Amino acid sequence: MNLPFRPGRRCYDVGLGRTGVDGLVAEPSDEAKTERDGGVAAVEFALVLPLLIMLIFSAVTAGSIGAAQLHVNSTSRDAARAGALDTGSGCALAAARLADATASLGSTNCISVATCPGVDSVVRIDATRAVTIPFIGDRTIDLSSTASYRCEI
Repeated sequence: MNLPFRPGRRCYDVGLGRTGVDGLVAEPSDEAKTERDGGVAAVEFALVLPLLIMLIFSAVTAGSIGAAQLHVNSTSRDAARAGALDTGSGCALAAARLADATASLGSTNCISVATCPGVDSVVRIDATRAVTIPFIGDRTIDLSSTASYRCEI
């Protein structure tokens, strides 16, 4: 038996508060739903939009921080290799490589932890990166990398 009434629904077509057969209320028509639910999507979008913007900017910021960390890793590895081939040239190479990235990295520092001959060439690079995340603010991220290479002199 198919009744035009369903339990627990508000009675839009019949009138609020009226019940049908056996105390059941009428199901609202599609027109009544559309009229009453017209602004719900806009309100939901307005509530979700700030979270969506923050998520997108956070993903872009995380990607740029990852790229900067890869650059620091590559530079420290190349500097350790240069220090293994020629004593004292490791941090000079790192300074030259990081000079063009100083705008995105901020301050950089290169330390030759160990130099050839006798021990492995070890270079440590420390850098900072300033980032801005919407609704959270400005943050400073510390990036560092240590690389070692066997001496060849």
